[in-house]
Amino acid sequence: MRKQRIADRCVIWFAPHCGQLNGNAGQNSTPGNGGVNNKGFGTIANLTTQNLLVDYLTADTKTKKEAGRLMVNGDDVAFTLTQDGNIASPLLDKMKVAYESHFEIGQENGGVIGQRTEINRSIEGESNGLNPIPWAAWQNLWIDEPNPNSLQLAPYWAYVPFTSGRYVYHPRRTPPDYTDTREDGAWTNLFIDSVKAVGAQPGQTGAVQLVWNYATVSDTPKPNREVAGVQAEVIPGLTENTSSVKSLFFPFGLEGIHRWYYISDNVIHSPNRPAQIMHNTIDWLTTGTMIGQVYINNNVAKVKDILVRAVDDYNQRYFGTVRGTAKTDADGTFRIEGLDSSIYRVFAYRTGYASQNPSREAINSGVNPLTGQDGTSMINVYLIAVQPGTLRGVVTDKATGLGLDGVPVTIQDITATTTLSTVTASLPNPQGVVVPGSYIFTNVPAGLYVVTVPEWTVGEKTYAAYTNETNPVSVTTDSYPAAGDWRGDTVFSFALTERVVPPGPATIVGTVVNADDDPSTPIVGAMVGLYTSLTLPPVVEVETDDQGAYMFADVPSGQYIIKVDVTGYKSQTKSVTAPPNVNTTVPPFVFGGVIKVFPPNVVLMVSAPYDYTGTTGSPITFSNVLNIPDVESLKTKIVAWNAASQTFTFFPTYPADTFHSGRGYGIKLPTEGRIREQGTLPSVSSDGYYIVRGEIGWNLIGNPFDGTVLWTSTNPADKVARLSLRSDSSATKMTITQALERGIVVSPLWGGYTASSDQSYRQVTQMDAWNGYWVKLSQPVLLYIPKPAVQSSVSVMTAKAEKPIARTPLMPNADVWGVNITAQSGDLLDDGLALGISSKGNAGYDAGLDLGKPEPMSREVPYLFTAFHNEWGGQPGCYATDVRGYTAITNWSFTVSTNKSASPVKLTWFRTGTLPSNATVRLVDQKTGASVDMSTTNNYTFVTGQGGETRTFRVLVSRKGRR
Repeated sequence: MRKQRIADRCVIWFAPHCGQLNGNAGQNSTPGNGGVNNKGFGTIANLTTQNLLVDYLTADTKTKKEAGRLMVNGDDVAFTLTQDGNIASPLLDKMKVAYESHFEIGQENGGVIGQRTEINRSIEGESNGLNPIPWAAWQNLWIDEPNPNSLQLAPYWAYVPFTSGRYVYHPRRTPPDYTDTREDGAWTNLFIDSVKAVGAQPGQTGAVQLVWNYATVSDTPKPNREVAGVQAEVIPGLTENTSSVKSLFFPFGLEGIHRWYYISDNVIHSPNRPAQIMHNTIDWLTTGTMIGQVYINNNVAKVKDILVRAVDDYNQRYFGTVRGTAKTDADGTFRIEGLDSSIYRVFAYRTGYASQNPSREAINSGVNPLTGQDGTSMINVYLIAVQPGTLRGVVTDKATGLGLDGVPVTIQDITATTTLSTVTASLPNPQGVVVPGSYIFTNVPAGLYVVTVPEWTVGEKTYAAYTNETNPVSVTTDSYPAAGDWRGDTVFSFALTERVVPPGPATIVGTVVNADDDPSTPIVGAMVGLYTSLTLPPVVEVETDDQGAYMFADVPSGQYIIKVDVTGYKSQTKSVTAPPNVNTTVPPFVFGGVIKVFPPNVVLMVSAPYDYTGTTGSPITFSNVLNIPDVESLKTKIVAWNAASQTFTFFPTYPADTFHSGRGYGIKLPTEGRIREQGTLPSVSSDGYYIVRGEIGWNLIGNPFDGTVLWTSTNPADKVARLSLRSDSSATKMTITQALERGIVVSPLWGGYTASSDQSYRQVTQMDAWNGYWVKLSQPVLLYIPKPAVQSSVSVMTAKAEKPIARTPLMPNADVWGVNITAQSGDLLDDGLALGISSKGNAGYDAGLDLGKPEPMSREVPYLFTAFHNEWGGQPGCYATDVRGYTAITNWSFTVSTNKSASPVKLTWFRTGTLPSNATVRLVDQKTGASVDMSTTNNYTFVTGQGGETRTFRVLVSRKGRR
């Protein structure tokens, strides 16, 4: 049951002569004269008294002490308690009152001392009827110009009785044309404090809710407008844990307020304004009680635990909200305590029944003649049996607003007598529109129902459990449906929130080694720091152990920088992504030795994960980067590709002068090249890409990172290379696969030439560190190369024995039939040739099917190269694949080139797909005329002539009976 704050009493504190406690009244007093705590005990100016009142207002959850309710009024109170703003007042702080200044009665109207002060204006609930219902003690209460509907404060000075007119003056003053005889307030108010409220204003949110505080609100603001009081309420559960704190502060004495006299229909009326304020004050500070009887079908319901709710039907702040609940006793009676003064509609709930014409009842602190008790009202509630209804709705994703099918939904009435379950699906609504995420329950007994959904997972999303337990939905055939719904339907839709699982801890491990030793040895005692930014202190620091190992255990997952300091060496850093709940192993930090070794007399396609441009006393060139001082020996041995002119550039001409990030190079060094110093790490975009300009034709590019980069991938979650057209700056970045399909990329990514045993091209799907790659484009683009998860500032690669190269033979994108042809001569191998038949192919160039192949990197060293040489209009050149349509006779022509003399070259092939049974496939050696059936044989060997040769072959597919 909902806990109610029961406030059956409050404290009203009058301080009519507070200002005189300073030794002199009002502005003539001396701040700090004698100190506030030296005032007589029991006066509000005494600090001990203030602390007692503060304690009264403060709730205590341990002792279950409720918060108090307090009203303070009087002359010059805030001035005295703060010593004209020079000290703090614990009581005013608790009441959310801030002192600003004070002024003498009459002065705010531009009048003279002794002139009446008027406070504009109305008392909430003001009427000539009985029991006005306040939702606040006053409304629009400020000090203003004279107004016959204002609160009238009597002057402190004597006045002339039995005079006519509106104002009362000191007898020594010359009165105007008229004075006022309607005087009955006490003459106690000389000074009024100017105060303001501290906290959230009406309509705002915050722990302190100032219910009504009009300090400067007016249709015609006045320059001397001052606030006439502060009414504050601290909402339960925010600042006070157990109950709300309510307090009122009047900076004048209520005893000084005149009645209001007026004539209407020749009848003299004189509302007692002080009494009305006191009535509203007590009503607002205290709570009332509602008692009653539940009837079922007009008979007394002697049924226990029928739920009864009081819903506010008057107060602007709480209108339409449940303000109190109770359950009936065995005799069917109920009692709801702790209700604020207002008017309530009262509902009873029992499964299968509905409240009949819910009644309205007022609650205030006056004596109820029906109950004979203060603040107690009586109301009876009538239930009638009703037909079952329908409950339906839509369950959506809160983030996307989309309906969710397959969600298990359960409803149970509050008496736990009816429980129903279903699963959401795409169902038609009453208008016939199919809505995903719909659920429907039919034949639901009327009552209050709790709707629940358990924690639920679909795909990669997990949604938090849902319940409306604190605000059950009412199902009744008497409900008012939304437009277009049938009567008897109750619609209750809700959204599920994705449950964000806090990431688990991450663990990062690695080693630090010395490469000056052979083999490398661990470095003990190296200082290793884990940073989120090198400009901030480390998250944690550790030293390497006897094995040179370090570990950062149970750190938050995320992006980090690892910095290693070793005495006598330059610091090294690595960037690392540490996912939750796994161990992330960082490549070793290598001190000493070399960063990278390039073997001599081998054609290599290379790149670097650093940029070596700039000067350090002398230009940084390949000569000093590779530590090969003989500059002349490097000429013609290092080349870069000028994509704009589609020609090679030789060392030392730019860009073949040194390593540039994102570029690839061809090298054949005269001596071993050793890189000992790191260059500048590449700069990446905000979304983690290094950008390379791609030109029409062939482009020799490099991996700008010390880590593997995915060029393409079949896993949609992988971060892969992308590109956008330079002609469209706002173009969306597409994947390489999408670019191949659109004919923007017109070749595979060609790698190879990485070692003496890898002297040919091979199709690859990823870019390894230190290697170069060829790609052909049909349009100018921007290539976006993604930064890998683990990126080093110093490469961990050193001189190692060559490993076997993993190769994936090139296959055609042919949906009917295809063949890969591999050529091998000794240790030379070329498996980058494929042909096929496709329903999408034709005899000419087919974008996305016919893919280009670059010329050999060098013909000065032994090489083996296979290619189609097609002269398609606008697309001439060497091709690795040629896919055609299926006709009666289909044939292809390709060449095999090598500079090896008198050497056997073996062609092997394997097929995919199936040709019709009446088709034959033959390989024809155009030089010798030899022909083999490729359906029954999978290889053919020929011997080259002196100095090597280029031999042409033909593949012929024909139907049986045709040649």
